Amino acid sequence: MKADINVFISEYQIDKWRWEKDESTVVIHHGIDSEVFKPANIVRRPHILTVANDYINRDWCLDFQLYRQVTDKLSVFPVGDTKGFSRPAKDIEELVSFYQNSQVYLNTANLSPISTALLEAASCGCAIVSVNKCMVPEIFTHGKDALLSNNPQELRKY
Repeated sequence: MKADINVFISEYQIDKWRWEKDESTVVIHHGIDSEVFKPANIVRRPHILTVANDYINRDWCLDFQLYRQVTDKLSVFPVGDTKGFSRPAKDIEELVSFYQNSQVYLNTANLSPISTALLEAASCGCAIVSVNKCMVPEIFTHGKDALLSNNPQELRKY
């Protein structure tokens, strides 16, 4: 159903929706405030950070099962509103400190064009380990600014 203005978050999403672009189609790309989400000169903790709300129930798009497989018996720090699994950050300042304090950020999202949390983590200087899906390979280059794979054993190794 078309509206007067049809907003998408990326060209990737327009293609996935098989949308016929016209003058009513607008793309508003994700943006990260790099004055807020920035590295800090502190020692990072040796754990794997993931930020996701309702992670378990949103397995269909966040791939919680992959997260469990990749992180089994590794030191993890999950953040988000997921009852019995993680708690959300109190505010933006605390969220930024979580990114700044973590060595690695793991992204298992398999449906969103690009995870905002993934961009925030990268902006804060976390090492990125991610599935190689959606727009991720358009933004990150394997071996240069991220380690990308769709293989659970490779992700775990990274």
